[in-house]
Amino acid sequence: MQGIPLTQTQKKILIIGGAVALVFLLLWFFVFLPMRAATDKIKTDLAALEAQIREIETSCGQAKTFAENIRAMEIRYRAVENKFPSDIQESLKAIAKIAGQFNVNIDSLKPSFKKPLLDKANKEVVLDGRRCETIHVTLVIQGSYEGLVNFREALEEGLPGFIAAETLGVSRNSVNAPEQITSTLAFNFYLLD
Repeated sequence: MQGIPLTQTQKKILIIGGAVALVFLLLWFFVFLPMRAATDKIKTDLAALEAQIREIETSCGQAKTFAENIRAMEIRYRAVENKFPSDIQESLKAIAKIAGQFNVNIDSLKPSFKKPLLDKANKEVVLDGRRCETIHVTLVIQGSYEGLVNFREALEEGLPGFIAAETLGVSRNSVNAPEQITSTLAFNFYLLD
């Protein structure tokens, strides 16, 4: 079966239609798609910049004056400095006071001698011209389990000094007082001299 021969006009129409389709495809691939990708990239960059602007506006909206920021920093500095007292006597008295709040009896409280705190290179640690020292404290205490747990947490929060617990031993008391337990708590107490 042979096809119907095309006339000269039909051939021109097909060639022009093919050329238009080719131009359209070339524009699509080489102009429209790259422009669309560039537009999408610009949109993403713009969204990121707007988010940064909102973040900056939010932080600036909550900004304080320079003097307020200095006062806040001084308060934080004093709070940290208070965690490193120069005298341990006040802190040892505070241990007894905290124990009383949780019905915990102190059987013994044994602080060691002051030792300088050394860094990895065996050099003394010095903060603001003051030597950092450590005292090892061992406590033997009695009380309920809940009282001992609360006492331990209150030591870290309320003690005027920074401590780092090393060991905690718990043993049950006699059959006559099963709700009472004895605990040995050892910790390092840090101070500035």
